[in-house]
Amino acid sequence: MSVCLSVYLSVSVVCSTRQDDLFVVYIAADDVSVLESKFKTEFLTVLAKHYKAAMKRELPIEFRDVSVSSFDLLT
Repeated sequence: MSVCLSVYLSVSVVCSTRQDDLFVVYIAADDVSVLESKFKTEFLTVLAKHYKAAMKRELPIEFRDVSVSSFDLLT
């Protein structure tokens, strides 16, 4: 997987604490992607690894209970 993360100044992830396979990726306050994956933990592990290698800092990941309808709200 080759991803150029260095062009993004701010990337963060919000995950539900439930076993719902949903998470949101915020990129530079302009792009929001609601994603669903049965491999949420594995995906986030790889994303965090590549982010740290490219940006030299940890990927901000927040865990909180939110409804699917509220994922589209920027917080």
